[in-house]
This record gives sequence, C-alpha cells and structure tokens, in this order.
Amino acid sequence: MFAQLIANSILAAAYISLTAVGFIIIYKATHFFHFAHGIVFAIGAYSVYQFHGVLGLPFVASIPMAAVLSGFIGYLMERLVYRPLRQRGANGLVLLISSIGLYTIIQNTCSLLFGDGTQVIRRSSVGTTISIFGALLSWTQLISVLAAVFLLSVVESINRFSSIGISLRALSCDPSLAAIVGVDRDRVISIAFLIGSTLAGAGGILYALDMNMTPTMGMSALMLAIVAAIIGGSINTWAIAGGAVLLSLGQQLGTWIFGGEWRDAVAFLLLLSFLMIRNRGLGGTANPSVNM
Repeated sequence: MFAQLIANSILAAAYISLTAVGFIIIYKATHFFHFAHGIVFAIGAYSVYQFHGVLGLPFVASIPMAAVLSGFIGYLMERLVYRPLRQRGANGLVLLISSIGLYTIIQNTCSLLFGDGTQVIRRSSVGTTISIFGALLSWTQLISVLAAVFLLSVVESINRFSSIGISLRALSCDPSLAAIVGVDRDRVISIAFLIGSTLAGAGGILYALDMNMTPTMGMSALMLAIVAAIIGGSINTWAIAGGAVLLSLGQQLGTWIFGGEWRDAVAFLLLLSFLMIRNRGLGGTANPSVNM
C-alpha cells in the first residue's frame, strides 16, 4: 500500500512540478503572479484533444504540438497584453488583475468550444501494467514521469548554463542593474513566458493522460503549483520538484487517512506549516510569497 502511495505521489508531482517550474520562471522575470498560467495548463490538454481526437492527427505528434502551442499562447499573452501594460507604467496589481481577466476569458472560450463536461484524451492501450517495488503503474504513467524528469532536466540546464538563464537570474535579482549591463528585459520576459507556458501545457497534457479534464481544471493545478513552489522555496528546479513530491505525498496520505474531501485542506496545511516553520522552503531560498 505504501509503495502505491509513493508511486501515486510521484505521478501527481510530475504535472505539478512542471506547472510550478513554469510559473516560477515567469514570476522571476516579471515579479507578478501570472494567474492565466492556469488556463495555459488546460490549453495543453485540450489541444491534444483537438489535434488527435477531433482532427485525427497522430497521437504521438499531437503531444509536442500541443505543448508548443501552449508556449506560443503564453508568448502572445506577454506580447499583446502584459508588455503594452508595462510600457504604460502598469504596476503589479494591474498585471495581476489582467491575468485573472485573461484566465476568465480563455476559460469561458474553452467552455464554449468544448463544453463544460468532462473530456478524455483518446490514447493507446494503457491496460498493461508493470510492478515497481510493489506499486502498479501503466506504461503511460511511467512514460509521463520520465518525460517530466527529462523536461525538468532540460530547463535546469538552460537555467544554469545558457545565456538566457544567466539573463533571467540577473533580471530576477535586480532589474535595474540587469538593464545597465545590457540585458534586454522584454526579450527575456518573452522567452520566460514561452518556456514557462510550454511547461504548463506539458503539465496539463500529463494530467489529462491519467485523469479526465474540464475547462476549469487549470485553477486547481495552479494553486497546487504555487504551493509546491513555496514549499520548494527556490528557483532551483529540483527543489521545486521536491516540494511537488512532498505536497503530493501529503495529499495522498491525507486522502488515505481522512478521505478525499481533505485533499486540498492538507495541501494548504502543508503550505502554512512551511511558511511558519521554514519560510525559505526546501531549497533554502526565499520563496515567491516572501518576496512579493
């Protein structure tokens, strides 16, 4: 039983960590809470549904296409909404309200196009399961975890070793000084939205491969991602992933002991515990809630 709880926690952490890392990348570049990140999560899943289930494109090809489309939509949000607002001197509160407006508009558009009911991504057979240390996983679930690890590894490499990663860290620490040394703020923010939104779309796809999807699923995923980022307490990708695993394990244990209605309550109990006991999180770096 415990092995299955661990496996289920890692599965949930796969999509939570992708969404959380994407959210933090955007937050570090812009210093505001991009709530429309939640609808980008849903866009990834519904794009696979559209490409494969409606248009009949190959399933394997639909997944990367959907993730790239999610990144492009996030990029358009930055170029068409947030950048003009920044150029007009909008503060963080205005950007926050704008992001909530974007979320509402796009979520209602999804409801209009696909309906409010539950949808399922049609996929290849997942009936075959494998046993790992006593936990049963389908091949789709195992591949989802491996895909998440691969994407997180790529993002961590970009953050540590590429020029855009260096520029992003500089912009996060001191935007004024970064501008003085030649960092193009608008370019870095656009790339941050592109990468962060692609990760959110990928997270939504992994979620939908294992569970059903609705147009409103993004907000719940975003809340969990923010909690995982705060628990992780760092821009370090693996610290955030560790926060996602700890959060997921807490939810699984809470559901097992108290019932499913305690699932979200356990998540926020963990959040409050970390804010009061260790507000720098697992990674030892001040988290978004402290810096905002």
